[in-house]
Amino acid sequence: MTEPPQGPTGAPPPLPETSSSGALELRPWGFWMTLLFSLGILAVYFVCQIIVVAAFMVAHLLRHGVDGFAPEVFGEQVAQNGLFISSAVVAGAPAGLALVLAAIRLRKRGSYREYLRLIRPSSKTLLAWSFSGITFMLLLDALRVALGQPLIPEEVLEWYKTAGSLPLMWLAFVFVAPIFEEVWFRGFMLRGLAASRIGTRGAILLSAIFWALLHLHYDLFGVATIFVFGLILGAAQVRTGSLYVPIAMHALNNTLATLETAWFASHSQ
Repeated sequence: MTEPPQGPTGAPPPLPETSSSGALELRPWGFWMTLLFSLGILAVYFVCQIIVVAAFMVAHLLRHGVDGFAPEVFGEQVAQNGLFISSAVVAGAPAGLALVLAAIRLRKRGSYREYLRLIRPSSKTLLAWSFSGITFMLLLDALRVALGQPLIPEEVLEWYKTAGSLPLMWLAFVFVAPIFEEVWFRGFMLRGLAASRIGTRGAILLSAIFWALLHLHYDLFGVATIFVFGLILGAAQVRTGSLYVPIAMHALNNTLATLETAWFASHSQ
């Protein structure tokens, strides 16, 4: 893919964008407004998770009563509960997606399809990038073995064992989370940051950092691998011009990881 000419700062020159019909459109939100909206998306996402925590707390109190209830112990139990994790993702993602679409709508003349790069890639392109995602996962597993790291972190195994509803967990991890996170980070955030002075490369880097920070519940090794995968997903979106490619790569990665987790969970009992 031919890159646009670079200005003195390394960012593409501020040319007006056009739609497929040739009509001039407003540029995407810039650096600060993109981060401001992203902060709002994060806040809404966490509020939804708090609501789910409250629902779990009420259910716990109704079942076990108030006597002996320890908020600290309950918080630790919830954080390790797969049913809570799945429920929080399924509850928070639609609200976050709604805010992303609302932010794009405020640009008035911009369309969701063009803003988020919802452009169908060729089968060859999709297969090539999907293969690169699988290769990354295999290399990651090899690195874990070389460093003496468990292939599946204990907390992830615990999530699977306490899933409560495996269909809900598969829905959350394989469908809901990849769509929501890619629309947010590789769609809305990357597009807005790339339109600022930091340019496309800076946008890929910064969106990967923010995506990794969303996963601080993992250990340092896990957060680092998520950051690297975020760079790959960002590059996939930019090189192909399609958000569907990183969505597919993310979903495939989560599918294989969940299958791997299911196998280890069944053999660790």
